Amino acid sequence: MATHGSVRLGPMARNAAYVVAIELMSAAQGLDLRNGGMASPEGSKTYDLTREDSAHLDDDRVLSHDIESVAARVLLGQYLPIARISLSARV
Repeated sequence: MATHGSVRLGPMARNAAYVVAIELMSAAQGLDLRNGGMASPEGSKTYDLTREDSAHLDDDRVLSHDIESVAARVLLGQYLPIARISLSARV
């Protein structure tokens, strides 16, 4: 069981990163539509990092490249300092 679980962990983490990427992109788009991209100081850091890979959506376009880019940042942990999360911290 443990071996099979470890084999499945990589794809599961990647799928979760895609979900988080889509949520981040949706939140950035929502800020654009509601507040012109204005967010709280902490929120603006997340917004800016997301917008580096995913521009405002004015018209329909393929978003797969944007999703891949934002998901890669999620997997690399580039959002963790903004959230003040350390992977080395013990619980």
